[in-house]
Amino acid sequence: MISPGLAGNLEAAALTVPGVNQVAGGISVLGMGPGANASTLNGMAFTGASLPRDVRLTTRIATSTYDPSRGGFAGAQTSVELDQGDLFSQRAAHITVDNPSLQYGGVAGPGPNQRFRNLQFSTGGDGVINQDRIPFNYGLQTGVRSADQVSFESASTRDPLDAGISSESATRLLQALASRAISLDRSPLSASSQNVSFIGRVDQAPYDWTTFKPAKTSWGLVGFGSVDNNSNSGVSALSTTTSGREFRTMRGGIQGLYSSIIYYHHAKSSRRTEKRGQHR
Repeated sequence: MISPGLAGNLEAAALTVPGVNQVAGGISVLGMGPGANASTLNGMAFTGASLPRDVRLTTRIATSTYDPSRGGFAGAQTSVELDQGDLFSQRAAHITVDNPSLQYGGVAGPGPNQRFRNLQFSTGGDGVINQDRIPFNYGLQTGVRSADQVSFESASTRDPLDAGISSESATRLLQALASRAISLDRSPLSASSQNVSFIGRVDQAPYDWTTFKPAKTSWGLVGFGSVDNNSNSGVSALSTTTSGREFRTMRGGIQGLYSSIIYYHHAKSSRRTEKRGQHR
């Protein structure tokens, strides 16, 4: 079961499969590193780590396959299929809020017990437009997450213990730095991240709704993009405030889909019944 805050995360979905383990930098299968994994979107390579949670899609996780037509991975393959819009329209929206007052655990550094503030909003839907000729499917998600970071300078007596070092060792190091007139920044520090992601798909209707015959040609267009901003990342009770990093990650892509029926054969059948009788 995936928590609402991780819905749409491809790694979180893969971790629900037996044999998939969490390691530094991603997931591992059969002892292989994260670099041996692969992700696809509609059968084509996909570099994204997550998708909006309210978009209608199908996700499959493969850890081993005997199909020779599937390759490019030695660990896990995450296959995502963005479905066509349905004839019956639907919409969805979710808001997720996390507050430190509702959490319990230490705050010595990044980890599963760190308290944080989190706000996530997502929406999505699918249907048809232009007199049922253009199916569509879309999803949008944005969020803000922040957490108070404890650096070596601002760590309390208990924080070094939670991080695995004795308070006496931390005190002696601080005294040695002070004796050499090395100033330390003890101001509060907060790490934050902002993200926004979008994916959408439009297609030509696969059927002629007036005659209910399949279309001889069909096309589709898929677009996706995401932006992630992170500040003061990597600071813990074992590092100073100067070790914080700020970076931005941007991803995006467009896919075109086209199919045509080269030969179309419509089988016709007829039935004839003969009745014979005699009248007397």
